[in-house]
Amino acid sequence: MTEGLYRRMFRDAALWNILGGLFVAIFTRRIYSNYPTPANDVFYQLWIAFVLVFGGAYWVVYRDMYANKNMVWLGIVGKSAFCVIMLYHLILENSAPRFFYVPVFGDLIFIVLFGMFLRFSARERSSKLVMSQEYTGEDE
Repeated sequence: MTEGLYRRMFRDAALWNILGGLFVAIFTRRIYSNYPTPANDVFYQLWIAFVLVFGGAYWVVYRDMYANKNMVWLGIVGKSAFCVIMLYHLILENSAPRFFYVPVFGDLIFIVLFGMFLRFSARERSSKLVMSQEYTGEDE
């Protein structure tokens, strides 16, 4: 992928989290129609807040990808934790609405793309370093 595609990917990740978080918050009762509704649960509300905050973080990465690579690592960790916990509840406990397969699979895709970006940025950095050394005639 190119730098421009990665940039758009982070914009899309931001929108995925922000719009997805708002959708889940607004349609909680409908999503949980066959399950106990967690809408008044403080931990559920905190989870929605974290989804939105991470969306803001991906927007910051979109604005300056290379300066915010640490947020990409946090995104990988956060999305991985969400996927593991949600899949546990979907598959083993049957305690979460099937709707949540959508964000799980979306987040799994973003985990892979985030990892690809980190590899891409490492290659870009090393190639720029080599080019810089060739231009200045410096050795390491």
